[in-house]
Amino acid sequence: MKTNDLNLKTIKLPDGRVLAYAEYGLTDGAPVFHFNGSGGSRLEWPGDQLMLEEIGVKFIAIDRPGHGMSDFKKHRTLIDWPKDVALLADHLSLDKFYVEGWSAGGAYALACACMLPKRVIAGAILSGIAPADRPEPYKGLNEHIKSWMADSRENPERIYPFRRSMKELLDSKSPEEVGAMLAHGESEDNLAVAKSPALQCLMGTNIKEGYRQGPQGPTEDDIIINNQWGFKLQDISARIDIWQGEIDENVPLVQGEYQHSILPNSRLRVLKNTAHIFPLIHWRKILTELIR
Repeated sequence: MKTNDLNLKTIKLPDGRVLAYAEYGLTDGAPVFHFNGSGGSRLEWPGDQLMLEEIGVKFIAIDRPGHGMSDFKKHRTLIDWPKDVALLADHLSLDKFYVEGWSAGGAYALACACMLPKRVIAGAILSGIAPADRPEPYKGLNEHIKSWMADSRENPERIYPFRRSMKELLDSKSPEEVGAMLAHGESEDNLAVAKSPALQCLMGTNIKEGYRQGPQGPTEDDIIINNQWGFKLQDISARIDIWQGEIDENVPLVQGEYQHSILPNSRLRVLKNTAHIFPLIHWRKILTELIR
């Protein structure tokens, strides 16, 4: 696989896999590991180097297995991820760090907070999906997402055709066109991104890179996050900031409220008139509170 990404960095893990990542912001800033949303990649970042430098953050975004330039891993589980993150942290000489996850990435951030309690200082969940075994798991979801979630648990073979068609669609469009599709809507965040060609390009480039190897990595993610996580939210001791779009239809507010009710040390921040892509216009506030 070839890439023109000058920010691409990789390490080789003990099992022989390559793990790819990118660093943004201050080289000696407060380390924040960011875990992307569904189908995303290491190219998911605030898009504002100066802002990261001003607030003092070293922003580290990682390609999950099968995404971007990270090797695919068969039969992986959610609690395998903290092991990869710990190895990368060791490589970067980081004893302690913060974690952050957007949408599907929220589950991976929570896994790190639970499995690496001596290393994770605090975490931020940005419209992060809640555990699938919660009470009323389909509450607030539209029929399409209900079906996707149910199939991920009960009929995973149905997920592959959807992700294959998504890959074909992404290949047929430019990053700007993909970003414009993702920013469709009347919420504050969607309207702001719809007016910004730079943010649209950032979103589209991120997703297209996430599917670089094909649909297998994103499909595995669907299955992993919609089944048993392998840990309990109530066992997480680190402070977790839960950021939620008030009118998010992808991950409804009820999911953030549920996680807030279970996590022992959490803060719920509801952003008015925003949907699912609010981090792109609120990242300064999110990161400032995370490392405060």
